[in-house]
Amino acid sequence: MSQDPLLIEAFLGHRTALLKAAVAVLRDRNRAEDVLQDAYLRLCSAPPLARVEQPLSYLFRMIRNLAIDAARHLSREGRLRDGLAAPPAIPSPEDEAAGRDRLRRLEAALAELPDRTRLVFEMSRIGGYTVDHVAGTLGISPRLVHLHLRDAMTHCRARVFPGGEG
Repeated sequence: MSQDPLLIEAFLGHRTALLKAAVAVLRDRNRAEDVLQDAYLRLCSAPPLARVEQPLSYLFRMIRNLAIDAARHLSREGRLRDGLAAPPAIPSPEDEAAGRDRLRRLEAALAELPDRTRLVFEMSRIGGYTVDHVAGTLGISPRLVHLHLRDAMTHCRARVFPGGEG
């Protein structure tokens, strides 16, 4: 047991707040629980410490550091796992030709749309703007933006995939 029973008492008395601090870093309650368990075991098996003047601050710092270490470890594991994944498949010449053909059909379908419908589609799907931003920029309601998007998507799908294949 740690030589400072105030640390253990503070840990147990503020466990919920310490858990929240770990969850804030890890975004995962189960992993945060693991961090708290690790911290408690460290406190119980720690060699005698000089008296900690602010036990709660010390504990929050300890939990935060352990949570950051755990997050780094998880990130490293993810990078290693991703590095072991199979390389992406190289498309065949036929797949490339089919993709270029679909792109030409999409360009033609977009040219057939009414100006506002095409503009809404381009701003939202190509430009990445939110519905609210598109609505505000064009001075229309978000509902009308959704209707224009639906019309554009229906039209483009029918032209790009005429047999219903997409």
